[in-house]
Amino acid sequence: MLELNSQLKQLDKICNVKGAWKMFNQRLKRDAVSWTSMISGYVRVSDFSKALALFSNMWVQPGLCMDPFLLSIALRACGLGINLSYGEAVHGYLAKSGIVNSIFVGSALLDLYMKVVGIEKGCIIFDKMPLRNVVSGTTIITGEIGEQVQIVGDDLLVTKPR
Repeated sequence: MLELNSQLKQLDKICNVKGAWKMFNQRLKRDAVSWTSMISGYVRVSDFSKALALFSNMWVQPGLCMDPFLLSIALRACGLGINLSYGEAVHGYLAKSGIVNSIFVGSALLDLYMKVVGIEKGCIIFDKMPLRNVVSGTTIITGEIGEQVQIVGDDLLVTKPR
């Protein structure tokens, strides 16, 4: 198993998702690390639907645990792929399990809502975070700046003489 995981990580680093997928499929026994490597690889190459399909498949596998790192990757796929309904389902799981208090997960959740819903929901998530760090602070500031730039840009388009 260690050898498979090492090879998957190497293929993931060079964005060879097809090679990693082939190797992953040839193995009958997979652990959380191999699943996480594959999901991360698909997010890295912007194939968010494949990443979330794999995450869904992993979710129902017996004996595999969902750690904060993996859950933050799934939330990232939801945010980048603009998949709010899936993100909300993961958020529900996080709330029930208590993992939502992880700094990794909280920051990923904040990023999802800032990208997909907007600043209001992002501020609610930020205010509820029991732990904050540079990542969560940067995410909320970047989201607010992005929203202000959009408003200014919209105003310029409306008021600019032709």
